[in-house]
Amino acid sequence: MIILLRLVFGVGLGVSLYYTVIYLIGGQRRYLVRALRTLLVTVVLALIFFAGVAIEHLMN
Repeated sequence: MIILLRLVFGVGLGVSLYYTVIYLIGGQRRYLVRALRTLLVTVVLALIFFAGVAIEHLMN
């Protein structure tokens, strides 16, 4: 289950980063802000998840 979630977060980060770079190069500011927001949310969710996994691992 954890491997699947890591894969999902990895794909999400990759896609968000891809669109951020594409919009940055293309100069589409409105879409760039949305892509950066999506990237930030994905990173925060991944950090919360992996911190929880690390704490659970330390508790056992």
